[in-house]
Amino acid sequence: MAAIHNVLAGGAAGVFSFSFAGGSSLNLRTLAVAAGWDQSAPVQATNTGTATGNAGLTINGSFPGGVTFINNGTVNSSTVGGTGTTGTHGAAGAGGAGRFQAPGNPGSGGGPTGNGAQGGTGGTALVVSVPTTIFNNGSLIGGPGGAGGAPGTRSGGGGGGGAGGTFTTDTGKMIFSFNTTGGNGGQGFSVAGGGPFGGAAGELGGPAGGSGGGSGSPGNSGGASPFGAGGQGGPAGAAASAGATGSIGLYINGFGNVTWGATGTRTGGQA
Repeated sequence: MAAIHNVLAGGAAGVFSFSFAGGSSLNLRTLAVAAGWDQSAPVQATNTGTATGNAGLTINGSFPGGVTFINNGTVNSSTVGGTGTTGTHGAAGAGGAGRFQAPGNPGSGGGPTGNGAQGGTGGTALVVSVPTTIFNNGSLIGGPGGAGGAPGTRSGGGGGGGAGGTFTTDTGKMIFSFNTTGGNGGQGFSVAGGGPFGGAAGELGGPAGGSGGGSGSPGNSGGASPFGAGGQGGPAGAAASAGATGSIGLYINGFGNVTWGATGTRTGGQA
């Protein structure tokens, strides 16, 4: 770091001028004091490298004679926005019930899947909380936005219930048979949400319920009987999308404190 006294572009005397070649999470007042500033004279600071961090450079504190910042390099934020949260997982559909001498009930559909959330906003490049003149001959760049969250996992629909059972006679008494269990629920995010297996067969050979669909698949229809078709399998839960990438961060926080001598490249927002 080189301190050069009494030098300013306009030829004014009594100005403390120094330069620095970038760095991490810098504070301009701290740099000036370390370079030999008497904490009274006007300050002119020039960046020739890359100042990075969150924020890359902060200009605050007392500057009795005023402060000018000349950026001939880059000031950016290395802080990337957080990743968006994952969407909710679709619930497993329920199996339809078997019916007596009638078509089986349909399985219910799988629950809808939630979209991933948008990624977080990136960090701030430059913070200015005191009146400052800036000649930006280089770049001020906010931090990158975070990745969007992944969508949830689709669930399957429930299997349809078995159709009505057959009947027969036993010592002159009518005995009816029907599917007692219906279809199993569809498979959701975990198998605990419902298994991919069919319902049990009914009494006296009643047809079995349909099997639940796997994740992202519809359920299967229940077994048919002479009294009606099997219940239809429930549809798969609605799909979802990943979240959007987060916004780039601020290139400056404290825009109202700045008088711009040159604007250069400025990427991101301002506050």
